[in-house]
Formats: sequence, C-alpha cells, structure tokens
Amino acid sequence: MGSRLTAGSNGDHTSIGNDVRDFLNSNKRYGARIKDAYGIDISEGFIITFPECLYSWQTIKDIKAQGIIKIDNEMKIKVIIMKSPFAPETVDICSKTELIQKLEKTILSLESTAVLFEWIILIAISTIMCGLFKNWNIPRILSFVAGIPLTMFTIELVIKLYMDINHYQLRGIENNDVVNLYELYNPRIDFLNMLGICVSILCCTIFVVSMVIATKQRRNEIILNKVNKSN
Repeated sequence: MGSRLTAGSNGDHTSIGNDVRDFLNSNKRYGARIKDAYGIDISEGFIITFPECLYSWQTIKDIKAQGIIKIDNEMKIKVIIMKSPFAPETVDICSKTELIQKLEKTILSLESTAVLFEWIILIAISTIMCGLFKNWNIPRILSFVAGIPLTMFTIELVIKLYMDINHYQLRGIENNDVVNLYELYNPRIDFLNMLGICVSILCCTIFVVSMVIATKQRRNEIILNKVNKSN
C-alpha cells in the first residue's frame, strides 16, 4: 500500500520519519536497535515513529527517487533506544505503556458517552417534530443534555493534545531535548487527528447556543398556549 508523503533526510525535522541506516548509525552510542515482531534486527528501510510506528522497506534514496512511500501495514516494529544519553535503561518507543492504554480507554469511553447522548438528543428532536410534549420546554432540556457531549469532546481533545505533545515521553523518552538529539520526527500535534474532535466541539457549541435561543421562544409559546386555553 503506497502513501504519498513528503520525506526528508535524517536530521531534517520537517521530514516524516528516519532512514533506518542513518538512524542506527547516528544513534549507535545510544543503543539504537530496530526489530520486527519476531525480534529480528532491521538494518535497512524507512521508519515513521509519529503518530504511530510504521515501516517501509524503501531507503530514503528510494523514496526520493520514486516520490512515494510504500508502507508495510502488516509489519510491526520495535524501535529500541536509551531513555536518555545518561540512562542505561532502554525503551521501545513503538510500545504502548499502561498509561497510554488507560488514556486510550478513557477516550473510547468519552466517545461512547458522547454518541449515546447525541442519540438521546436526536430522539428528543424527533418528538418535537412529531408534535409531542407540547407543554414541555424540550429545548431547555436539550441545552443541558447537549452540554454533556460537548464536555466529553472537550475532555477528549485535552487528552489527545496531552498524548501528542508528550508522545515520546509517554513511551519512556526523558524529554524533548532527547527527542531532538535522537532526531526523531516530532511535530508535537497531529492536527489531522484533532480536526474531527474540533468539528464535533464546534457542532455541539452551535447546537447548545441554538437550544438556548429556542428555549426562550418555546417558553413564550407555552405561555401563549396556556393563555389561549384559559380564554
């Protein structure tokens, strides 16, 4: 499977990854090793370490010549390197630590909760369209209910920002100075991943504002209906 991505040489922080040979040579003193899922050493190819670890058998020269990166999506790799130049302990920056797994489960729970309340909102809107609960101020209720998915998406955004900004630290690397020393690709934020959440937050915000406005209109309608009935 080919992915059209801009590739730079090792050391160019605008690149999307590292040439394996260059990466191993420049980080040899830091115990750098790249292995496949079976523990076999990899000495050639191209690796991407953010937002996830991906491998291509192509070298940086092949990628520049062909203008395309052919990612092997079935290939699972381990990129092993020292936590810092002064720490003998090594870490696999492709692994998911217990904290990362907990954060991912939290994100999944937040998304599930948000979707559940969106369905509740959809059902409530359907009842309004069918003319049910005429004496109820449904928009007022919805303005509160819609605040729940808005809160969920906002918390999710904060967690994902935290995970992106601390991508390598969550995997054991000491700090960003070490990340730069190892010449790892580090854009800090995956904006494409954030786009969907930002759109969801924007939609929820617009809906809440709309329901607040509709609440006043609905209240006036209820008052008028009661006045008409009394007459």
